[in-house]
Amino acid sequence: MKTLDASTVRNDDLSRLEDTVKAMHPDSELAFFLASVAAAVRHGSDVIVGQEADLVSPAQAAKLLGISRVHLYKVMDAGDIPWVQVGRDRRLKLGDVKALLNERDAASKDLAERLARSGDARQAALDSLHV
Repeated sequence: MKTLDASTVRNDDLSRLEDTVKAMHPDSELAFFLASVAAAVRHGSDVIVGQEADLVSPAQAAKLLGISRVHLYKVMDAGDIPWVQVGRDRRLKLGDVKALLNERDAASKDLAERLARSGDARQAALDSLHV
């Protein structure tokens, strides 16, 4: 995993990257990714790039997931995310962290959709009582 410190990126390098993106096919996933990186850096945000096989510490994974390190240890101990022992420390694959994040997002979306449908059903039932 590598962090690009936005404050160290030269403006002319960033402009060249943006020009390169403009020259790429508009449907290119790589162009979308590079444009996202350029936009983040342009707004002063650091960018973290990693491969799915990269190992991260529980503290790094917790930060990416937006949860506490203590809660992540509970998730790990419950077997909800795989981890490996490296010496005395635990490490997680970045791809597994991403998968957990995607599962959590999908579950949140599913819950929101079910709640919206239940509200529609409840409103339909109330409307039928007022007929």
